[in-house]
Amino acid sequence: MSVEQIRKRRKNQYDILRGLHFDGRLRRSELSRRFGIRKSSVTNIVVELIKNGVIAEDEPGDTRSRVYLESKNFHVVAAAVKPREILFGRVFMDGRMEHTGVQTFKATASSRQILDLLADRFQRDITDRPEHILGLGVAVRGLVDPHEGRGLFAANLPNWKDVPVREVLQEKLDYPVLIDNDVRCQLRANAWFERLLKSYSNLFYLSISEGVAGAYIAHGKMVVGARFCAGEIGHVKVGNEGRRCQCGGIDCLEMYCSVPALIAEIRKARPNIGPLETAADVARAVNHDPAIEKILDSAIVKFAQVLSGAWSALDPELLVIGSHDRGFSRLICPLILRHLKEHGCRTLSAAQILIADSEDDTLLKGIAA
Repeated sequence: MSVEQIRKRRKNQYDILRGLHFDGRLRRSELSRRFGIRKSSVTNIVVELIKNGVIAEDEPGDTRSRVYLESKNFHVVAAAVKPREILFGRVFMDGRMEHTGVQTFKATASSRQILDLLADRFQRDITDRPEHILGLGVAVRGLVDPHEGRGLFAANLPNWKDVPVREVLQEKLDYPVLIDNDVRCQLRANAWFERLLKSYSNLFYLSISEGVAGAYIAHGKMVVGARFCAGEIGHVKVGNEGRRCQCGGIDCLEMYCSVPALIAEIRKARPNIGPLETAADVARAVNHDPAIEKILDSAIVKFAQVLSGAWSALDPELLVIGSHDRGFSRLICPLILRHLKEHGCRTLSAAQILIADSEDDTLLKGIAA
């Protein structure tokens, strides 16, 4: 089989699997018609996929039967590297997820120590259920080269610079390994498992948590950028107060609009406010104090100044907002809509904004996707 024939067969196989993922059970004739693949090629690919256990038939042995993805067994062992902790889980082909643990580490941990933690936990999860593992995935913050599998830089992982994640883990574990940026993973989780790509081709994802960042899918494909920093709006300068960012810059957007920045401003205004550590705490505080609502509104003004330019340049169909708390995301949605319109995005409507699930879940699901 020539290289061109192999490439075409892989594309046909991908189209068939994608069609079954987004549309459910389909007959071979429907797959042929929908994707423009010869019936004989569909038959050959389906036979191979059934043999490998990836798809199954409603009526085994009947070529007119509908076929579907066998999603109960095949899975990815996934990890999400966050400041001071790593989340682990299994993600199955239908998006079902099993959390398998959390591993903490010190703020001073070296990249090699973090890789050792990843390898040790992956090995345990592999040993526990070695069957039907499609591969290993690592979502990590900061700049990531997904093509070479390297973590280039992360502001909140001080010893994380040009880390050969894929090379080290594949050598230790002998499984295929993928690594990508956390926000791109969050967008991919929604695009794939929430099936947004079935209805939309151009999506912008906004994450407001410990930092502020974005990710973008254009014409159905993830945009990474020439230097792997497409969507990194959190480090655009927006103020003049001399707030120093972990990236080394001054007055970056996330120094005004991230959850830690909002908490710091609220504590200045209300020193005796009590427990205030998470996005959910911020949402509850805003609901009971107009002064705190004003602090949040002022932060979203700065955010809209940056996002309006990106929105106008990219012209996406949908804005997906993610944070650690859906209540917080719901709270900021109308503020974002109002201030984006004030900054020139006049055609934006509430129907174009969607609230994503918890970021911890989308991190693991996104790298699996």
